[in-house]
Amino acid sequence: MFQGIAKPISRVYFGVRSRIHLRHFRGRSIHSPFMYGMVRHVFMRNRIDSDDQRLYECLRAEGVKSSTAIMLQNLQTYCTLHQFILTTPQGSEKRQFPDNTLPSERKLRVILPGVQPRTLIDTAREAALEHDVLVILAPHLTRRGREAAQSIRHRYPCVSVDRGNLMIFIFDPKLQPQHYHI
Repeated sequence: MFQGIAKPISRVYFGVRSRIHLRHFRGRSIHSPFMYGMVRHVFMRNRIDSDDQRLYECLRAEGVKSSTAIMLQNLQTYCTLHQFILTTPQGSEKRQFPDNTLPSERKLRVILPGVQPRTLIDTAREAALEHDVLVILAPHLTRRGREAAQSIRHRYPCVSVDRGNLMIFIFDPKLQPQHYHI
């Protein structure tokens, strides 16, 4: 009797559930101190907390929304990363290494929308080897991109955060590998 209506109802339910963030609202039920701090200092901020705005300016120049650019700039500050690499769909990389840092230090790697899945997997392998932080913007844009992003968290031990519009992979051996939907 209800077979024809079950799919639309479940589609609406999951659509609404994905837009309402009640599961980890303001850090509630997150037991990791690192992730709780990330929720409070990265996801809940609407302004940049540091004087360094180079990443923000590069992301805005590439057409990334202001709120996402602010979040990534705060992520870089929270994880104490002084270097970043932007990978564009054309295959070029924009690197930012301040004068007082070594190229061997941890980096924030940001993959912009439209990058090929093969490049995404290769970048993830490099990030895992160097214990970097990897951010994929618009991972659910294509099916192949979504599958590649999901395979990263299964292939390499990391803390992964799925925000819908971006996925964050923190490759740090000191952190317990977990996956969050925030």
